[in-house]
Amino acid sequence: MNDYESSLWFWLLIIGSLATLAILPTLIAIIRKADSLSTIILINTLGCATIFGWPAALVLALTMPRRDELLDPPYPRYGYPQGEIGHP
Repeated sequence: MNDYESSLWFWLLIIGSLATLAILPTLIAIIRKADSLSTIILINTLGCATIFGWPAALVLALTMPRRDELLDPPYPRYGYPQGEIGHP
């Protein structure tokens, strides 16, 4: 038996690394302030043990729009840009 196999710190490091890797999509979504955080958490929680669930949650965490991007109005606050149909 190796010294590593009997070391408590070795096993804590391995388990901690795997746990961090498992919740990585959720952490990325929280840091990015993704719009549908609950969906990403749900897919990550339910699909973490499968082959397809974890990558799906990771892709969603990286591609979902941020909440602050959705709050910005598409036009200036007063009026519309020049040249739009129906506006001089």
